[in-house]
Amino acid sequence: MDIIYTSENHEIVIQCDKARDPEYMALLDRTMWGTLDTKYTMHGLDHDIAMYKNPTFVCMRENNRLIGGMVINEKKIMLDRENIPAFYVSLFVVVPERAGRGYGTLLLRETSSFVHGKIIRQMKRGIASSVNSGADALGMYKNLTDDEIKDLENGPLHISVTDSL
Repeated sequence: MDIIYTSENHEIVIQCDKARDPEYMALLDRTMWGTLDTKYTMHGLDHDIAMYKNPTFVCMRENNRLIGGMVINEKKIMLDRENIPAFYVSLFVVVPERAGRGYGTLLLRETSSFVHGKIIRQMKRGIASSVNSGADALGMYKNLTDDEIKDLENGPLHISVTDSL
């Protein structure tokens, strides 16, 4: 389990884990999904999540009480004949009594930073592999300075939000 955020007063904690969180799964079962006039519930999500290739469960707690979460599914996508990491957010939820108060924004922002760090670390490994093997696919990155890599680490990140597999 990785703790990716702790508030100054330690009341709010966001953590990632490969193992399913039973409280999060229960929250999904009782969540009313949808917007405007169309509302629905989803059940049997264990089966759907079992089809994810590499899920990570992100949970946000306030004073040890679950108040939100999401699943990040890591995949590889083909871009310019290279497999690169892609992270898909699904089943994003904040308990109704915390909705509209910035908790969802905090959860997404801190998770984005965590995922961005994972992408940069994987890219650095890919660069080292590419440079060491003589391949040119990631060769444009081999001349980056430490400052340029730091800029990439702190740069903007695009996250695809989806509610399907």
